Amino acid sequence: MDFSLEELVVLLIAGSLLAVAIFSLLSRLMHQREEKQTLAGRNICRNCGHVFLATQSGRVSHCPVCGELNFHKKNGRLG
Repeated sequence: MDFSLEELVVLLIAGSLLAVAIFSLLSRLMHQREEKQTLAGRNICRNCGHVFLATQSGRVSHCPVCGELNFHKKNGRLG
């Protein structure tokens, strides 16, 4: 199978564009997964409204600003 120079250049350019498209898609998917994991650990204090990451295990965490106890899920309205 012999390729001419023109066919080789076209294949090289098409392969490069395909590689960029695949790496972009993979990067987007990994970023989306990381963002979802970060949002899952986010907590909002029901007393002062401070947003923090819940690093403690269990259902309750302390706000680093005011010390109020907060549930990890379904925290409720502020106030």
